[in-house]
Amino acid sequence: MFKNHGRRVLFLLASVWTGALFTALPARDAKAFVLVSKTPRRLDASPSSPTVTFKWNETTPSIKDKDKLFDGANKDLDDVEYMALMLQLAMDQWNDVHGSYLRLAFERDPTVVTDTEDRIHAISVSSKVGTTSAAFAQFNYQIDGNETNTIADCDIYLSDSSVSARNMVTTLVHELGHCIGLGHNHTNYQSIMGYSRSGNSYKPGADDKAGVSWLYPDPAVSDEAPAELVACGVVPGGSGENPRGMNVVIWSMLALPLLVALATVMTKGVFSSRASARGRT
Repeated sequence: MFKNHGRRVLFLLASVWTGALFTALPARDAKAFVLVSKTPRRLDASPSSPTVTFKWNETTPSIKDKDKLFDGANKDLDDVEYMALMLQLAMDQWNDVHGSYLRLAFERDPTVVTDTEDRIHAISVSSKVGTTSAAFAQFNYQIDGNETNTIADCDIYLSDSSVSARNMVTTLVHELGHCIGLGHNHTNYQSIMGYSRSGNSYKPGADDKAGVSWLYPDPAVSDEAPAELVACGVVPGGSGENPRGMNVVIWSMLALPLLVALATVMTKGVFSSRASARGRT
């Protein structure tokens, strides 16, 4: 009775491990990125008119640790001038994606306000941001009262709480990603669009680049193999990232001893049954 029960338990555990292993494998037809909505939404840009301009009203929270960014070269700048550099750095992360025609830019305009009805992409510090958030982006897809697939207005609200320079750049890249049309990626810890991230890089990951290249494909490189469009969570080139591909290895290592134990118990059970049967004849 005990041996039979033990075999059943081992068989059940092996089934769970096997199911987890296949769950860790990337789906062949899955996108390597997440969109902001079920319907793809894009900024009003095209290959012939690729630039989308945001307006920043020169508001900024208190910036800490300025020596940790730009190799400390700009640590003596005041917060406003330093914020301008961080905005450009954040936008450049999306501007430099190979295979995407989209170009982000910003202008200074002290009079601009965050209003999703004015069709102005605005960036501003706001008291609307809660104490537990660094920022949020708010969209408007409507043009002349009709819902469209165009992101007609995307405003970025920044917290007025003091923040480190590096964290601010990371936040800006993330929120700009929403304005581009990307949603939260919960399956890749290297994605700048994820809630949970295993590193401190402010650079978009392979999944993020795949998303912007898919939304804004550059016709000049459309005939090339998409360098950034990889299987979901699988990052080429040994960049030190550890997404779902590594999960397969981990689950395999965990499952192997269990499967060996199961095979041993099952084999012993078969021979024991045969010996018992011979003893009864």
